[in-house]
Amino acid sequence: MENNAIKLYRAVCPAELNDFEKTGLFNAGPNSYEEAKCFAESAEDAVTWGKELYGKDTFHVMEVVFTAEDARRFEPWRLDARPARVIDLKILNALKPKVTNWTP
Repeated sequence: MENNAIKLYRAVCPAELNDFEKTGLFNAGPNSYEEAKCFAESAEDAVTWGKELYGKDTFHVMEVVFTAEDARRFEPWRLDARPARVIDLKILNALKPKVTNWTP
C-alpha cells in the first residue's frame, strides 16, 4: 500500500457484495442510505456493525483503499461511538476506489 493511502472497511450483505462484483460500483439498495455509504476506520468495527446489522455469519467485510487526499474529503462520523466515514455515492463511485480484500 502506498504511504499516502488509507484503508476503510464496510460490512455488506451478500446482495451488496454481489452487486459490487457485477457493477464495480457502490449502489443504494433496500434498507440503505440512498445518497451515501458508511465505512468503518477499522476492520474490527466493520465486523461489529456487520454482526449487528446482518447476524453472525451473513455478511462480508470489504477493505477499500483511498488516497489520503481523497479521504480528507469524507465526512467524519461516529457510529455507535466508533469512528467512521460517510461518503457520498457520487463521489465514491467517481473515485473508483481499489477494493483489496473482502472476507469470504
